[in-house]
Amino acid sequence: MIQIKKAEGISWLLPLTRSELRLCVETICTAIGHEGASLDLNLVSDAEVAELNRTFLGCDGPTNILSFPSTDADSISDMPAGWHMGWLALSLDTTIREALLYHQDVTEHALRLIAHGTLHLAGYDHSEEMFDLTEKAAASALAALATA
Repeated sequence: MIQIKKAEGISWLLPLTRSELRLCVETICTAIGHEGASLDLNLVSDAEVAELNRTFLGCDGPTNILSFPSTDADSISDMPAGWHMGWLALSLDTTIREALLYHQDVTEHALRLIAHGTLHLAGYDHSEEMFDLTEKAAASALAALATA
């Protein structure tokens, strides 16, 4: 099950409904080989993601997405369908700001970030393979939106 939570006091800001976003996250999980897996997606502000970044990673300032896996990377390949991957914190503020800065569609940028974060939950580190899978998963999510 995909749980989507929005922090209090922030606007939704995404041009997707909650059900469309859930469909996209499910499609991303399927595209990376974890069909039926569950995760929590928390939509937060820059202030909240900056606090998480400082607390858990020792980094100052906001970032676009943070991933908090539920298990270590060594055991992920053996996880059964429906396993809980962990949770993501997506800063809506940073997502919108970056989309404008990079002249990207907000939906595409958000889905790319969510795909990237989901791959981290699945045990991937930054590599050419991860970046290729990110693009494939984001494209799959966009295609699912187009046919929904």
